[in-house]
Amino acid sequence: MFCKDLEHHKHIDYCRNIDAEHLCKKEGKFHITHPVNPEPKKPKDYITHASYWAAAGFEDPYTQRDQEKFKLCDAECSGEEHRASGGARSFCCLPMFHAPMDRIEVSKGYVSADGHHFTCNDIEMPVASYHIIFVIDRSGSMGGYDMIPQGTPVTNQISNGHKNRLGAAYEAVYRFLVARKSQLQGKSADDRISVILFKSTASVAIENKAIDEIDLIQNLLRFSF
Repeated sequence: MFCKDLEHHKHIDYCRNIDAEHLCKKEGKFHITHPVNPEPKKPKDYITHASYWAAAGFEDPYTQRDQEKFKLCDAECSGEEHRASGGARSFCCLPMFHAPMDRIEVSKGYVSADGHHFTCNDIEMPVASYHIIFVIDRSGSMGGYDMIPQGTPVTNQISNGHKNRLGAAYEAVYRFLVARKSQLQGKSADDRISVILFKSTASVAIENKAIDEIDLIQNLLRFSF
């Protein structure tokens, strides 16, 4: 039905108050201060889904679960992850027509500059960039077979010549980089990677490179114990 397709939403009704802005707010409505069709000269209010059906004199046909959702604010997060194919929409979790929330630290999500509380990641928060340094042992003991690469898209590539502890360590680097990319959720960060390998002496295998997990693994496979 129409309301369900809209998800969080409000309706429009003609304003019936003389002292419109003050009384509408008191009644749980929100007075509209700009002309709205039809009959743009007539004052109008935004009203909640529940108020719309109560005024209509009909029983609300939607489920209790939908009705609870319709009570909430219709402000929507504009993060890129929500607009991507298959991305879930994210709405403010406060009641419709709520007062702006202070930008305090919340246990989940973030509070926008205009006072809406979203439970998704903060699109306004800058992403910190890191220089991530891996230090990996490649001494003779890393030739043991008690730990081997397994369970990733690069397992076969690593195992062809490094089916041992060292290969498992290389695969752990791959897993970390994939997890870091997933954490960013499409946001841009200028992370840099360095890898130091050591046995009797240390050597820099990769220095200050941008994250590219496939290229990094290919470079590491040049080094054995």
